[in-house]
Amino acid sequence: MVVERDRHGFDAPAPLGHPGRTGLSEGHSTGPEIGQQFSQAGGTLIGLAPTNKHRDEDGESIYSGATDIADDCDCVYVIETIEDDKTSGKRPFNFVMKSSEK
Repeated sequence: MVVERDRHGFDAPAPLGHPGRTGLSEGHSTGPEIGQQFSQAGGTLIGLAPTNKHRDEDGESIYSGATDIADDCDCVYVIETIEDDKTSGKRPFNFVMKSSEK
């Protein structure tokens, strides 16, 4: 799968010429720009991103989304599963802070 970054800064598996990626006209606000305006107006933006399937040396999940998004955030948390109880189906977890407010 090839992921291409468009002129708005978005990465997607669809090719740049795909009709699903050509709907924004020039001058249209982009996702990051809208998020910035929203948070400057007092809103809280919560986004989700993937982690790597492999873990680091300490056994913790590795963030694997676009680093520019995480770098622009005031705070990033990774959800770590504490245990995976196959019998009960319960999976308790912790939110682990990976970066703090600037």
